[in-house]
Amino acid sequence: MFFHKINSKNLFESLREIKKLYPTNSIFVISSPSQYLTFFSRIALSNQLYLDAGWSLFEGTVISRKRFGLFGATAIKNYLVDFISSHLVKGIFVESELQKLFYSRLFFVRKSKIEVIYTGVDEFAMSPNMKFKPPTESNQKVVLFRGKYNPEAGVEVLAKATFLLEAENISFWVFCPGLPSDISFGKNTYVDTGFHSKSEFASLYAHALLSLGQLSNHPRLSRTIPHKAYEAAYTSTAYITARSQGILELFKEDHEILCFEPGNAQDLASKIFQVCFSPHLALEIGSKMNIRYLTKCSQSSLANEFLAGLGIANE
Repeated sequence: MFFHKINSKNLFESLREIKKLYPTNSIFVISSPSQYLTFFSRIALSNQLYLDAGWSLFEGTVISRKRFGLFGATAIKNYLVDFISSHLVKGIFVESELQKLFYSRLFFVRKSKIEVIYTGVDEFAMSPNMKFKPPTESNQKVVLFRGKYNPEAGVEVLAKATFLLEAENISFWVFCPGLPSDISFGKNTYVDTGFHSKSEFASLYAHALLSLGQLSNHPRLSRTIPHKAYEAAYTSTAYITARSQGILELFKEDHEILCFEPGNAQDLASKIFQVCFSPHLALEIGSKMNIRYLTKCSQSSLANEFLAGLGIANE
């Protein structure tokens, strides 16, 4: 299996070069967010074409971030790209069973054409960077929030929770690119809006007692499993998230993860306090989440499922 990055400025030349490298019966997989390549790839390469959609362009731009464009042009364009690419490929991969049902209804694709492959993490890249120095509050209980600012993240909910826990021996580390300057946190909070590598985040997880998932009451959370959930599972870090169908498809509440009422800062603060002052609970939740990861989401298990979805035996 080989990976190729297409030069969008020289698309047809790139496709011709790829065609020269592989026999006509080769299987090709297009990764999201490159759905626009599907039409050209179907013509130039092979009918053995699959789409690793994860979730659709339409959902990412319109449903999640409300980017409709002028007179709805962005919404229409992305829907048509998703729709056409979904009907040109032999199979589609999405990130959850609930996403499969949603995708099938939205783009009129039969469910038998769609396979579910959980995301997992790049396990090699998630090795701690020993040169990276996290904030120095090792004498406190560290709660980590990481991820870009968007409507699903619920950073505003977290900001309120930091004030509610300001008197406790708890330190919040918020790593959030795109964070608006008008969101304020308690004095117990370290904020970083820069971009960091996976190895740097691995270092942060190593120092954190607890990590936070998506915190808002957003409809898309009902069918998605945030990438940081896999990071927490891989690093055995206890995880608190807004209660939603998406995350509960894979991880069991009060066994492998802890949940709170979506968008409720008071409930979030209560859960954080519970975990921070019950170290055995944090250890137990993190350990069980890691066991679940290893059995369902490790690179080896996902590779086998991916090859099976392509109709290839992994020998």
